[in-house]
Amino acid sequence: EKHKSAAYAVQTPVKLNYVACVLKCREAGIHLAPIMVEGEEEPREPLDRCEELLQEVLKAEPDNAKAHFRRAQLLRERADVKAARDELATAEKLAGSTASLLSERTKLNAMAKEERERERQLFSGKIQATSKAAEEAAVAARRAANHRRVALLLSPFTAPMKLLWQISALTVAGFLKVMAKLQAWLKQCLANSRTSKPHRSNERSTREPMDQHASQ
Repeated sequence: EKHKSAAYAVQTPVKLNYVACVLKCREAGIHLAPIMVEGEEEPREPLDRCEELLQEVLKAEPDNAKAHFRRAQLLRERADVKAARDELATAEKLAGSTASLLSERTKLNAMAKEERERERQLFSGKIQATSKAAEEAAVAARRAANHRRVALLLSPFTAPMKLLWQISALTVAGFLKVMAKLQAWLKQCLANSRTSKPHRSNERSTREPMDQHASQ
């Protein structure tokens, strides 16, 4: 148990300092590649590894205020404002108010304000889009109503014109059918006349030798 406590005493600062270094790099915009963990085949994301290390520290030392503070920073980095505030409140309860805690609370408040502003703009945009769609629908409805009123006013004039147009269309269609039949009949007559001419010429050619023979 003595050696175990000594090991925790050495490991805890190392783990917390590792988390602090990762968070500082993130704030500075430095990209950190996934890291390999002993006993695992796949690399781990640095923030995931930080969460794992903090859980190990808090499991061994639940009242470690610095671990709660680092976890609040980690949650802020992951944009989980509510959970970060809870961890920060726990750290403040354990260690009291410090300059670091006040600075972190200011960052969380600013992040929460930005999030509310984004939500407000998004909600405002949705309202504007809905209002525009409703206005366009109202304009379309008014146009349709105007068209119906105009059609009703012109119906005494348009109805006879429509009827006359239908009659004219039927008349033209009937005329075209008659013309088509007449054209077909004329073609048939022309074909018959062409086939009858050779037959008549053959009759003349047979009659002439017979007449000559009779005269002799």
